[in-house]
Amino acid sequence: MRTKTKPIGLGVTFGMGADSVSKRAGIPLSEAEECIRLFCRAFPEMPKFWDRLTNTIKRARNDRHCKMVLPSGNYMLYRDIAYEGRGLMATVAKGDKFVRTRPWFGSMTENLASSLARDIIMDSMLRI
Repeated sequence: MRTKTKPIGLGVTFGMGADSVSKRAGIPLSEAEECIRLFCRAFPEMPKFWDRLTNTIKRARNDRHCKMVLPSGNYMLYRDIAYEGRGLMATVAKGDKFVRTRPWFGSMTENLASSLARDIIMDSMLRI
C-alpha cells in the first residue's frame, strides 16, 4: 500500500501531473487523474497555496529577487528572476553553489517544506 500511496501523496503535493503520478505509482492514468481530483477536493487550500507561490515569484520579477522569510528568521532567496526563453528563471542556492532554475510551485513547495522541517528539527535539538 505504501509503495502506491507515497508517490501519489508526494507527487500531488509537489505538483506532478497525472502522467508522472501514474508512472511513479504504477497506476493507470485515469486513476492518477482521479487521485489528483480527490486530493484537490480534500485539500482545497493546497491549489490556492500553489497559486500564491506562483504569483509571488511572478510579481517579484520586477524587483528581480524574492525572499521568503521563515518563522525562524531563515529565508529562501530566489535571485535574478527574469523571463528567459520559454519561462521564468531564477538563481537559487544548491548546496554551496548557485544554479539557474525554473521556479515552479512544486519545487517551491518542496523547498519550503524542507526548510521548515530543518528549522523545527534544529529548534527541537536546541531544546534537548
